[in-house]
Amino acid sequence: AIDGELAEAIQYMLSHQLQELALDEAAKNYKAPVNCDLLKVPVVNHQIWAQMGMPARAQEMKFQKVLKLLSAGITAVVKMIDPSNVADTHQDGLGFLCNAFFEINNIRRAAIRPVLNTSLASLCKPTNIPPQNLLFGGNLAKRVKECHEDVKTMALIKPGGKQGRRFSPYWKGANMDPGEGTSRSGFQFRNWQAASTKGKVPFSTRGRG
Repeated sequence: AIDGELAEAIQYMLSHQLQELALDEAAKNYKAPVNCDLLKVPVVNHQIWAQMGMPARAQEMKFQKVLKLLSAGITAVVKMIDPSNVADTHQDGLGFLCNAFFEINNIRRAAIRPVLNTSLASLCKPTNIPPQNLLFGGNLAKRVKECHEDVKTMALIKPGGKQGRRFSPYWKGANMDPGEGTSRSGFQFRNWQAASTKGKVPFSTRGRG
């Protein structure tokens, strides 16, 4: 259990809609760090935005609103962490929050999928490609061309072949060395992806002493 007054405050915030003006004002104090640009909420590429109707745009704006608050929350947590002494609780908290941010962006792409031509459906699949402040990446024309090429290739493949590797949300990222939970800066953090997932779950990669 946690402190009674703290629990009461959390219960209230979870069951009541907080004032949007107050949230926006508070979020101004927790802008994404300049060296962590992926914490900025990616916007929809203008080529795709132009094809979206009003209902789709309204839904997308709601997703962006939630992500802006989540980004501010992650930044607030980061500001409380001492890089020289990162506890397991901090690592777990950041892992949960960052994965929520990642998954919401995947949901945004999936929600936009009905707007796109069916040949471009793969653009909306979960991806580890950094969004670069654009939801579908900065090289959209190249990816569209690749989608068309993939459709042509798949038309030549007989059904029943081997399927590709299953997507896993717990990826190490470009800044991690293979098999290690270490960034290039030397900062140690949890390895969310076990070397072998057979009979394991991603959260069991480290024992609790």
